Amino acid sequence: MAIPMLTDADVLQFGGAQAQQDKPIAVYGAGTGLGVAHLIHVNRQWVSLPGEGGHVDFAPNSEEEDIILETLRAEMGHVSAERVLSGPGLVNLYRAIVKSDGRLPENLAPKDITERALADSCIDSRRALSLFCVILGRFGGNLALTLGTFGGVYIAGGIVPRFMEFFKASGFRAAFEDKGGLRITCRISRCL
Repeated sequence: MAIPMLTDADVLQFGGAQAQQDKPIAVYGAGTGLGVAHLIHVNRQWVSLPGEGGHVDFAPNSEEEDIILETLRAEMGHVSAERVLSGPGLVNLYRAIVKSDGRLPENLAPKDITERALADSCIDSRRALSLFCVILGRFGGNLALTLGTFGGVYIAGGIVPRFMEFFKASGFRAAFEDKGGLRITCRISRCL
């Protein structure tokens, strides 16, 4: 509910136009899980529309993502967005990348994968973190379209701030905007 109170100093705008005042807002964040909520402005006050959006199906949109889904589905059955967009989800992406290449993955924690990716010391970790950013963008774009969030899409949670420069250089924005002609603002919160 604090999102509408944030100032420009509290957020990092990442692409798109300025958020429109009093228009619907989406908030999502990867951490131990994938949290999702929307805010709408009704009768001069903000109303939260919480849900379980992290449990929607993971929707691959590339050959690489199809392979990831196939590999993870063989392990766990249903593959939700949260299974690839969370700390444990980053591990799942890493593991699926390695297994799809016919190799045995190391037993790594999300922190290990991120550190290796940022140090450019492990191509599998770098691929996993890059894919995480792309899928996060696709998911955010889908949220934006669902409710017409012209008030902005905000990323919260503890994962993205740990690799902000990598994130800004990733395929996130292209994946977020890969929805036809519609472009919606994405704001990344620095204070949540």
